Amino acid sequence: MTTSKKYTIEDLQQLQDGLKQQAEESKSLIATHWGQLFAPPKADTKVQKWVNNAERAVAVYDGFMMAFKLISRFHLASLFFKHVKNSRKKK
Repeated sequence: MTTSKKYTIEDLQQLQDGLKQQAEESKSLIATHWGQLFAPPKADTKVQKWVNNAERAVAVYDGFMMAFKLISRFHLASLFFKHVKNSRKKK
């Protein structure tokens, strides 16, 4: 037979405070790791700075082109499905 522990309001308050503290520590740790992950690499020379800027520009261009292609492709797909839907209504 198992016995269940009776919790008091103070016990629950302490548990809640401990969990809030753990959540705040995790939040700060995640923010630190996120910043390190997406921080640009350190450049020691001017050439490295230029290369980093060029890579960033290419990445931005690539992102815009991918978004443009996806939007245009999904737009064409939605037009196709609207056409199929309208042709079925006519029958």
